[in-house]
Amino acid sequence: MKGFLHEEKLIQYLDPRGKDAGLDRWRVDLYYAPGWALTYFCKSEEEYEKFLRDHRPLTYRGYKEFVRNYKKGGWTMNNYSGHEYIGARYESGLTTKEIASRVRKYLKQKFPGCKFSVRSKYFAGGSELSIALMEAPFEAFQEENKRGYEPINHYALLRSADNPGSFLTNDAYSVLRDVTQYVLSYHRDDSAPEIDYFDTNFYFDLSVGRWDKSFKTTKVEVKA
Repeated sequence: MKGFLHEEKLIQYLDPRGKDAGLDRWRVDLYYAPGWALTYFCKSEEEYEKFLRDHRPLTYRGYKEFVRNYKKGGWTMNNYSGHEYIGARYESGLTTKEIASRVRKYLKQKFPGCKFSVRSKYFAGGSELSIALMEAPFEAFQEENKRGYEPINHYALLRSADNPGSFLTNDAYSVLRDVTQYVLSYHRDDSAPEIDYFDTNFYFDLSVGRWDKSFKTTKVEVKA
């Protein structure tokens, strides 16, 4: 079943709760696992209705099927942290190197005009998937960046489909947000950093350029 990402969770079902009594806000509960939900507030009825139209992935009947599959083990959760995230494409036993290969194929097909560096590495504490946007037919930074390199907080990219207060251009923001959503669809994370407990299939590092090689804007050839 396919849902959508919201605050690092794959939302599987929406429960429209309507207007909160005495308050100018409209509530939607976003279920990412049976009994586990985030609360989203809309500022107007128009925004509320649009949110439901844009994001309703499952009917209530579909939600009941989701719960049945969950109970059968179709959506496994250890959930030590109480907020475990499991991506829609996550497969137990799939290595970070194999995920990197799938990511390369996806990026080549989705963004043929861009060049990415996709690397996987292993260490004592686990593994890391590192992705850098190296070349693109658009500017990546809103202002001049002499280093041509900037690490990206990928969690911030998921908070909004827009580009609020970012140093990235709209084009770069849109591309990197798409990259993040695809990568996290292979992700599982049951970590609880507040108690130094880490349980994830890979760590994710995202950047524009690399510390040893700057991002480059490529020219678009216009055919006569």
